Amino acid sequence: GTVRANVPHARLRGIRYDPHFDWSRVVVVTAADIPGENVVPVVMRDQPALTDSIIRYFGEPVALIAAPDAETLQQALDSVTLETAPLEPVFEIDHALTAKVLVDGSDNVFRHIDLRKGDAVAALQSADVVIEGEYHTGVQEHVYLEPQGMQAEPTADGVIIRGSMQCPYYIVEGVALLLGLPPEKVRVIPCATGGGFGGKEDFPT
Repeated sequence: GTVRANVPHARLRGIRYDPHFDWSRVVVVTAADIPGENVVPVVMRDQPALTDSIIRYFGEPVALIAAPDAETLQQALDSVTLETAPLEPVFEIDHALTAKVLVDGSDNVFRHIDLRKGDAVAALQSADVVIEGEYHTGVQEHVYLEPQGMQAEPTADGVIIRGSMQCPYYIVEGVALLLGLPPEKVRVIPCATGGGFGGKEDFPT
């Protein structure tokens, strides 16, 4: 199970464990327990696997808990409290572009790409009709044809991972970084995968 942030933006002050729960029954993993680099390498290496200081979105993973059964797991999850200091959240693109609250780099712009082809200004001036508009769309998410799950099996000197994925090489890179292992010690076996729309290409990492 995963202990997730219940605020959109905050400084993580600490994790409080209820002393009334028997913590010897479970295993808890936080960012401090990651033997390698605490990062998920998707496009850039800017996303921590587990938050250790700044919470950047609602639901961000802070800790993992392994338990022998679902009931014990739920009891453990309910016995964890995150101590946080609120920071101003950013919910809109226009707000992010003001850079009043920095969430990425010095201006919150991930990448600048200029596209130029022909003389756009002259084309607009000579056009019979110019239509201008601003459009907003909601978040869309496709649905997978099979459960998206992973199984990890430790070996004497590495790990074997099986699961639904589009690109096993991303998994190798991500897990090797987290565990501080050479890539050849991370064996990844793709299982049956249905329609591929990109979601099983990076998120399994």
